[in-house]
Amino acid sequence: LKDGSIQDVLNGEYKSQPGIFGWNKIDKGSALLIENLPPPGPQGQSKIFKGRGADFGCGYGYLTKELLTRYKGITAITCIDADHRALDACRLNTENLEGEIKRDYKWLDLTTQSGLKNLDFIIMNPPFHEGKSTDQSIGKAFIENAATALKKHGELWMVANNHLGYESILEENFFKVENIHEGQGFKVFRAIR
Repeated sequence: LKDGSIQDVLNGEYKSQPGIFGWNKIDKGSALLIENLPPPGPQGQSKIFKGRGADFGCGYGYLTKELLTRYKGITAITCIDADHRALDACRLNTENLEGEIKRDYKWLDLTTQSGLKNLDFIIMNPPFHEGKSTDQSIGKAFIENAATALKKHGELWMVANNHLGYESILEENFFKVENIHEGQGFKVFRAIR
């Protein structure tokens, strides 16, 4: 298919459609974020990725699918994106994964409040473009909303381009901030509420 409808991409591992950000590839930053997550323990358990979480700016669902495939202690995940097409693709890519996981898909612009509270973790690769220009305010709003949505000791794992100086906004909103990895033009952060 060459039209704009939902179609198989990445050797049929995902469904996506033209117009969604990075629709037919795995974003380099998202791949680095996944590579730098702590490995699951026995039976896929994790001290971090368990309980209730969210994927802020989920796109077609790459990060969510990787999390739900790796970690077995996740009980609920909320996938949020401002692009309804991305959310539809995310649903197709994640709703049939194994496990008793409550899945919720929210069509929402995360520069406004998410309405979520008491989450155990959030994962994200926030957008930084509005048209052709770089706009740090989008990532800043994602970080602030993540801090509001997480419970005490909840964790944010995020990736950002090196040139985006998110350290100060992370430090303003989180108790502890770690730069987990830096390379290939990206930084991976772990921030604890």
